[in-house]
Amino acid sequence: MDQGPLVTEQLDAGLTFLGEYEKKFPVQVAFWIKNVEGKWRLYVASEKISDSNFTLGYKEVVRITHEHPDPWLDPFQIRVIGADDLLAKAALDAIQQTPKPMYKRLRQTKFGTEFVEEICIYPLLNTWDLNGSSRQV
Repeated sequence: MDQGPLVTEQLDAGLTFLGEYEKKFPVQVAFWIKNVEGKWRLYVASEKISDSNFTLGYKEVVRITHEHPDPWLDPFQIRVIGADDLLAKAALDAIQQTPKPMYKRLRQTKFGTEFVEEICIYPLLNTWDLNGSSRQV
């Protein structure tokens, strides 16, 4: 599942997950990154995540993925980061430059401090359809 393009089912699974995660940890920005090894990871950034409660953030990931299993989303694909992380800041800057609520895709670029093969940023929270239905990509 990690190889190849990011598919609508993965985007929808991520969106459903984010709707649940948002109930405990408000999400500032969320995005998928395909690294240079070709592996997709879902990054979830929240102002309520810090070094002191990082473990709680991951416990919530495990709880949600256990209670709401989805073949398109593995808990090991999910990375929880603070809103002050450089990747989170780069994603937020990129999505805020998008004129309407839609996904933002970038390919083969330096993002934050990393070179990424591809990135797909979810629209900002207030534009999400948290029932898991697809948006324009």
